[in-house]
Amino acid sequence: MDKKITLTAGNCTIYFNKMQKSTKKPVSAKGTLRMTGIILAIVFGVLVLLCSVLFSIIWAWSPGKVKPYYDNNDDILTASISEIVKVEIGGMEQGMIIKGKNIHF
Repeated sequence: MDKKITLTAGNCTIYFNKMQKSTKKPVSAKGTLRMTGIILAIVFGVLVLLCSVLFSIIWAWSPGKVKPYYDNNDDILTASISEIVKVEIGGMEQGMIIKGKNIHF
């Protein structure tokens, strides 16, 4: 509860309210840094988890083998090519998917 203090000097009166002491602890820099570190660790962990899930999904959907071309009898076309190869271009190994068929064969 607030207490009033009155000061009077001549014909001038000043009123003061005396406040109670606050029971809240001041925020320390150490506690703030610790909380910031915890939050950053959680955010980093979530990002790593999301990236690994996304990588797993893309890896599972990536084509490991290329389907060949088939004719009307469900036989593989003899004049077709369908493969994944790695070649060296400019000193670096590059992966390629090569697909093609001869429609006049």
